[in-house]
Amino acid sequence: MNSSVAPQSVSGFRTIVFNSPSQPPQFTPSPFANSLASTGGDSRHTALRVSDLLLRSSAFTLSFLAALTLAAPKSHISKKQYPFEHYSEFRYFFSVVVISSMYSVIQLLKSICDIAFKGRFLKEKVSDHATFILDQLVAYLLISSSSVSVPTARKSKGTTLYTVAIVSLCMSFVAFLAVGASALLSGFKLCKRIIW
Repeated sequence: MNSSVAPQSVSGFRTIVFNSPSQPPQFTPSPFANSLASTGGDSRHTALRVSDLLLRSSAFTLSFLAALTLAAPKSHISKKQYPFEHYSEFRYFFSVVVISSMYSVIQLLKSICDIAFKGRFLKEKVSDHATFILDQLVAYLLISSSSVSVPTARKSKGTTLYTVAIVSLCMSFVAFLAVGASALLSGFKLCKRIIW
């Protein structure tokens, strides 16, 4: 049996390693090595992506339904009873929920592309910064347009516009919560990238 002896020095101690041609050398992993499987990093990353997808899809659905509820044509109601276009507050609210639904669907498609293509289309650092800023902006627009439209909706109490406006405002508020949670999630990812 042919074996070679190679002296090695480790932290002041001299060790002898026997290398046999019939047995390949076996390596012992370092106790400080962290694998994704052992720490659960991969499952945490997947949970963050799934949460982001759920929040984006709910924000899109609620914003779209809020815009559709307010602007859907009412065949049995005359324009004199349903003049939401005459109020600048409702026009502002309608434009914000349309912007929110468009932004949410773009973010939803971006999240799907990130999962499918592993983030090759856009740099992650640029994407995290832009998403964090835009999430906060859209959340602010949603809550400000809702708060501006509430007094106008109260003035039209007892009409069909009041009912439609309240339903639409409730949906936009829940969409605000979804976009706000997305902003918190994107802020967490950004802090993780910068600090940790």
